[in-house]
Amino acid sequence: MSRLQSPPFDRDACLAVERRIDAARLEAWRSDIQRRSGVCLSGFDPDPPRLRSEAELRAAARRRLANQRAWRRSPRGRLEALATEVQAVSDRTLRAGRDLAGYRAAVAIPEFSEATRRLTRLAAAARRALRDLEAREGRPE
Repeated sequence: MSRLQSPPFDRDACLAVERRIDAARLEAWRSDIQRRSGVCLSGFDPDPPRLRSEAELRAAARRRLANQRAWRRSPRGRLEALATEVQAVSDRTLRAGRDLAGYRAAVAIPEFSEATRRLTRLAAAARRALRDLEAREGRPE
């Protein structure tokens, strides 16, 4: 089963993503150079990627964070965030339900009750987010 994951919504995480992008570009270039090492035609090797300065990385991270926050506020973004949260609460509900059937029933009853209440609230929020999305983009066919 695939897991939905929310993107990082903080500056440090976005900066780390930008650094990984630069590292991946450099690694792809190195791999390409190694792949071409047997080719004897000079001048055909690709130029190395230009690595961004710290200021450029920080600016890119700020743009990424602003885009993620805007997405999170959009109807689709709210729906995705709700789906992620529903999945997490469902997992907790399942664990609490298993505990109810086992020896931890006294501990699991409050957890199970809270999780089912949370799922009910999340389902209502998801229905509202879907209605907003449909009102904005039309009903899917």
